[in-house]
Amino acid sequence: MLWNWKKKQRLYQATVGSDKAVASSFNFTAYPNPTSGKATLSYTLPESEDVTIRVIDMKGQLVREISNSRQAAGEQKIEVPMEDFASGIYNVSVKIGSAVFSTKLVKE
Repeated sequence: MLWNWKKKQRLYQATVGSDKAVASSFNFTAYPNPTSGKATLSYTLPESEDVTIRVIDMKGQLVREISNSRQAAGEQKIEVPMEDFASGIYNVSVKIGSAVFSTKLVKE
């Protein structure tokens, strides 16, 4: 985990898989965190990729699949609607090719 002091945000770099090209150049943020409504995932893709974004609860159950599509290269901002989620901690998983990145997101 890295810390962006200018924006006071955590930058997560957790990688599973073998897609080293994506892993070496991929950072994403989830903000605001904690949230009481919706959160935003922000990341930049170095090239066009198949992207799957899932929200998983602490029991390991899929709560919502946010995206499962091909996304163009460049900066991406994806809204995660959490208004109807119960308060708690959720895992947000972003799969790009064979690489998987994840972060925790707190719903107040």
